[in-house]
Amino acid sequence: MEPKLTRWGGAQPPSEQDLRRLYRQEGLSPYAWSNAPGDVYAQHVHDYHKVLYVLRGSITWILPQTGQEIETRPGDRLDLPRGTVHGARVGPQGVICLERPPGVNEGLSLKTKVLWIRDESLRQILEGRKTVEVRVAYSNLARLQPGDRLLLNDQYAYLIRRIGRYPDFAALLAAEDPAAIAPDLSPEDLLPALRSIYPPEKETLGAVALEIEPEKA
Repeated sequence: MEPKLTRWGGAQPPSEQDLRRLYRQEGLSPYAWSNAPGDVYAQHVHDYHKVLYVLRGSITWILPQTGQEIETRPGDRLDLPRGTVHGARVGPQGVICLERPPGVNEGLSLKTKVLWIRDESLRQILEGRKTVEVRVAYSNLARLQPGDRLLLNDQYAYLIRRIGRYPDFAALLAAEDPAAIAPDLSPEDLLPALRSIYPPEKETLGAVALEIEPEKA
């Protein structure tokens, strides 16, 4: 089975609701992810069938097995069969994509990770005012994916809805909603606050935004 590109045929770019409707027609409930301009994914494979739509920006897929480079723009759909070797390069405007969640019957094991949160931030999360947790891209966080389960302070169960990966905190804050990260802090104070927690050598690892939601019983 070969990779399949389906170009968006509408006169206007689709809304997120438009794309979610297309997924629902196939019985799927997608998650969103994003990347900063110029981000690059090294060649890799998945053990599931990838079904992806571009919502905003652009991303070019590199397929060494066929020698193709395929640029996808808003509304475009890419189907990558299980085991397809691919890399990717994000366009100059960054990218937001919707993707089907891997099924448990496709051999992908979703993870549970204990994540320790400061008391004030935990209170904001439990109140529903804070929905995005920001960290540097340590290796254990880099392996997380949407759908994974987090146990906040080894007690409160949350699911990762979306993961945004960025080269640094400035790029992250240019793309993410500051009020979802620190609802009681002004946007101007948020970058200095993050850099007071993580020294420069840690920030060079990259920045990760985890959008989370309570796990439903």
